[in-house]
Amino acid sequence: MSLDENTCTCVCCFIVLVIAGFYLVWSNYGSIPFVIGGVLIAGIGVLLLRNSRSVKQTQQQKESSKTIEVINRRISEEKYEREQRAKGLEKYVNKSGNTLWGTPEQVAEWARMDKASVEVVIKKEIVKIRCQYCGKLYNEPLDSCPNCGGSG
Repeated sequence: MSLDENTCTCVCCFIVLVIAGFYLVWSNYGSIPFVIGGVLIAGIGVLLLRNSRSVKQTQQQKESSKTIEVINRRISEEKYEREQRAKGLEKYVNKSGNTLWGTPEQVAEWARMDKASVEVVIKKEIVKIRCQYCGKLYNEPLDSCPNCGGSG
């Protein structure tokens, strides 16, 4: 970064004015304004440091409470799972990711229904065939190409 001549002149003039101002304050009032200013700056620094520590502690408390909440939720889930298994129920997660609890017969039925719904989608799939004469695509159930009439 290069500074042009005008910028350097302005910065130098500012520094000279600040030094002259400090000299005038010191010559008229002695060192008391500087001591008061120093104490004020130190006090503000202490307040800022204290505030940053309290903010940090608050963030740590929030993070630890979130961690504790996750652990408690997992413990309650495990307890619920043990209770359901003690009743003779089985856990089933369907294709949508939902968790269901039911008897072994219910779980088998749910699995069959999930599998059947997948098969229905596959059965609805339409296969396209490329005509060997004109190169256009047409539906597999058709006996001939609807574009050129050629039979594949």
